Amino acid sequence: MLAKTLGSVFMLLLVCGAYGQQIRKGKTTLDFRLYGKVKNLEITTVNRNKSETKLSPRIETYTFNEEGRSTFYSFQGANWYSEVFYDTVGYAVRKVINGKEYRFINSYMLGALMKVEYDSIISKDDFLPFWMFGYDGDFNLGFETHYNSERFMVFNYKHVYDKYGRKIGITRKCCDENAEFHTKLIGEKFEYNRRSNVIKHSIFSEEFGKAEIHHKEYNSRNRVTKDSIVISFNSSYSIKPKKRSRENLSRVKTYTYDEEMNLIIETCKTEFDKKPLVYTYEYEFDASKNWTRRVKKLDDEIIQETTRVITYY
Repeated sequence: MLAKTLGSVFMLLLVCGAYGQQIRKGKTTLDFRLYGKVKNLEITTVNRNKSETKLSPRIETYTFNEEGRSTFYSFQGANWYSEVFYDTVGYAVRKVINGKEYRFINSYMLGALMKVEYDSIISKDDFLPFWMFGYDGDFNLGFETHYNSERFMVFNYKHVYDKYGRKIGITRKCCDENAEFHTKLIGEKFEYNRRSNVIKHSIFSEEFGKAEIHHKEYNSRNRVTKDSIVISFNSSYSIKPKKRSRENLSRVKTYTYDEEMNLIIETCKTEFDKKPLVYTYEYEFDASKNWTRRVKKLDDEIIQETTRVITYY
């Protein structure tokens, strides 16, 4: 009985992880490179859609210490605002989503064969849903479990890695048949080249019978130059769409960069297009060679504008 109880406690600790590995370690993954020792970064993106009468900007704010670790992050959208606060070590200690506050409690458990680190997200509102996360011995995110306001498990994620620590699979299973807006089973699979670039990314949904497969090519500086996409409907879990099926849709995207690896041309062509859509990007830079303004154009018309306000140490 005692062994069974201890085993249950251990599994509970194992699945109590942080709200995302990058947040837990105080690191922010950016999809671009910054030069110099950046202190603050504010990114404002506005999409110019003719069908919209009002523009809804997206604003992201980052604050870094001198070691490059995150100390603060915020996101503001049309109907969403969130903030994440970090301690001096780099651990997330508090998160606020649309006025609702969540706290992170960092704890450790040391064992002879493995080390397990777990965090719990505690909300001040007892009726809010919550998440539990678990990490393996290499601190790779292994489990994510979501509970509703009645503390019943709604769905859980499982992450699988190869021997090099690269993520090769994700599955999400809906556990509550009455839960709305959740698919029964979705998942992702990843394949890599020798440089650890993802060359094949497969996404499937059991409920909608849909699979999306990306085949990617890279340049010598590990930037994607081509993304060939096949979307298959009425597909099975195996992600093997039928060839030449009317239920398949193909799309090819290409990317061209300048010498600093800034994206300057993006094309997109489906099997129904006579010619591809061509998007162009134009930049303005500061003295540190970081771009401060970027515009995305289609047929010489600006469809997106992004500005970055950067301060340095």
